[in-house]
Amino acid sequence: MRVIKDLIFICMLASFPLFGAGSWSPPDTVGTPISNSPDVAMDSKGNAVALWVFTEGNNTSIKAATRAAGGNWSTPVTLSPANLQTLYGGVAIDHNGNAIAVWSVSNGLAQCLQAAVLPFADPFGSNEWISTALPAFPTESIATPPKVAFDAKGNALVVWGDYEGGGYAIQAAWMNESLSWKPVREFAVDTVSTISLAVDPSGNAVILWKGCEDGSNPCIKSATLLKDSTAWTLQDTLSTADLIASPQVVVDGQGHAVAAWWENRWDKGTMTIRAMTLPLGANAWQETQFPDVTCFYSRLAMDGSGTAHIMWSAYGTGQPYAFQSSLLKPAESTWTSPATILPASSDYMPYYGFGVDQSGNAVAVWGNHTAGKFEASLQRAGDSEWSSPVTLAPIEGNGGVESWPRVSLSENGSCGVIYSECADPSEGIVWINAVTAICGKNVFKKN
Repeated sequence: MRVIKDLIFICMLASFPLFGAGSWSPPDTVGTPISNSPDVAMDSKGNAVALWVFTEGNNTSIKAATRAAGGNWSTPVTLSPANLQTLYGGVAIDHNGNAIAVWSVSNGLAQCLQAAVLPFADPFGSNEWISTALPAFPTESIATPPKVAFDAKGNALVVWGDYEGGGYAIQAAWMNESLSWKPVREFAVDTVSTISLAVDPSGNAVILWKGCEDGSNPCIKSATLLKDSTAWTLQDTLSTADLIASPQVVVDGQGHAVAAWWENRWDKGTMTIRAMTLPLGANAWQETQFPDVTCFYSRLAMDGSGTAHIMWSAYGTGQPYAFQSSLLKPAESTWTSPATILPASSDYMPYYGFGVDQSGNAVAVWGNHTAGKFEASLQRAGDSEWSSPVTLAPIEGNGGVESWPRVSLSENGSCGVIYSECADPSEGIVWINAVTAICGKNVFKKN
C-alpha cells in the first residue's frame, strides 16, 4: 500500500499580481508529515502565526510557526507536552503582535485545555512561546474546538463547550496582559456542538452556538458577556430547523453583533441563510432580510466600518457551486443583492474561505478539485464586482481541500490563508492530510 504523507506548505511572496501591484506566494515546504486542522492569524502589520495538529505514529501534538511581514516562516515548534493526545487547536493575535494558542489534550481518561502565548518581539518571529496554565476545569470531554479572541487591551477570552457528569456546559476564561486567568461563570446547555466567538475592542463578547431544543430539533442559541462581567446573559432561542450548520457571529467596534447560520426546513423545502443583528446591551435579536437564495452554508466577516460581509455557495438545479456574496451596512436590516464571486460550475468545491480587512476589502478562496487548483478572488472596498479567479496553488494528485480554509487579513494589505488537503485513496493510496499556507502582499493595491 502506498501512503501519501502530509507536508506543510507555506507560500511566500511573489508570482502573480492581483488588482495591480499585489502578489501571492508559491508553496514552500516547512514541516514534515503528517499535519491537519490548521489555523492562521495575522496582526495589523502583516505578521502571521500558523497552528496545526501534527501526527506521528499514534501521537498527536500542536505545532506552530511564525512569519514576520515580508519574511520567511520559522522552523515549527511543538507547543503541547509529550505523551498527551491533541484534539483541537486555535490561534489569535492582537494588533500589537502578541499571540495566543489554545488546544485541548487527552490522557485517555479526561480532557482539558492548554494554552501558550507568544509575546511580540522586534523583529517578529522568534517562535519562543510561554506556557500559561488555564484554571482547572474538570471535564470528561471537550465538546467543541476552543475559540479565542483579543480585545483592544490585549486581554484574551477563550470559550469552549464541555461534557461532564451527563450534561453539557459552556466554559470560558479571560487571560490578562500579565498572563493571569480569570474564569467566567459556566452555564449548562442542552447540547453544544459548534461555537462562534466575537469580542469587541472594549471587551464585550458574544457567542453563538448550535444546540438542541428540548432534545429534538437543532437550534441556534446565543449569550453575551459585557466587559468586566463574570456571568453570561442568555438570549431566547434564535431559530429551530430540521438541519442547522455554520453558526457564526461578528461584532463591530461598538459591540453591535451580526449572526448568520445555514438552515434547512423540510416543511418549506428551503435551504437558506438566516441572519440577525443584536445591538450592544440589547437582549433580543432582530431579523434581517437576507437575499432569497438556495445555498449550502456560509462564511461571515466584519470590516472596520461595521459592515458585515458574507459569502455562500449557491445551489441551483444542474448548476451547483456558484459562489456569491452580500453586505449588511450598519443600522440597516436588508442585505445587498447577491454579487457573483464565481459563476455556476459543476466543479466539486465544498470548502471555501472568506475574509475582510478593516477597510472592507474582501478575499474569497476555494479548492477547485476538478481543475486541481486552489483559487482566490478579490473584491476591493466599494466595488460591486469580484476579480477573476487566480490560481494560488495546485491541489496535489486527485485529492482535494478537506477543511474550511482559514483567512486572515492585516491593515496593510497582507493576507494569510491556510487549509488542509488530502491525497486520493484510490489505487491503494491512504487518505492523509497536508496543510498549505499562502501569504499575499498588497493584494488590493492598484497599479
